Amino acid sequence: MGCNKLNNYYIKDIDKIIDDNIKLKTKGYGYLTVTERLSGGYCCVKFEDTGWVTNAKFDNILYGKVRDKMARTAYGVGVIGSKYPTSMNGKKIREYSLWLSILSRVYSKSERKSLSTYKGGGIVTGKQIGRAHV
Repeated sequence: MGCNKLNNYYIKDIDKIIDDNIKLKTKGYGYLTVTERLSGGYCCVKFEDTGWVTNAKFDNILYGKVRDKMARTAYGVGVIGSKYPTSMNGKKIREYSLWLSILSRVYSKSERKSLSTYKGGGIVTGKQIGRAHV
């Protein structure tokens, strides 16, 4: 398990990480900083790109396993957030699946090519709305 550690620090280094405001790498979510040591092996962290703050186990931080729930991970535009769960008992929640399908229809180039209704640019995305004349 030691070879999978993303950051070259150990649990004993937590105070140095906090005091020196060291940025730690995550797997796919950029960098975060540990802002506070909490009880039970948890820390408060803040993501550099989005500013999202959450609590995480320190070993998960060292292995880069903490996820930024405010990152635009769904087709580069959709934010999962922390208010609603995406799965329950290991199965995707229906509303989450529907939301992903909507984003897929609008933002997936391969999906739009396969749907004849969308040929010719019949979809207006959020980026285009500001330029659209209604």
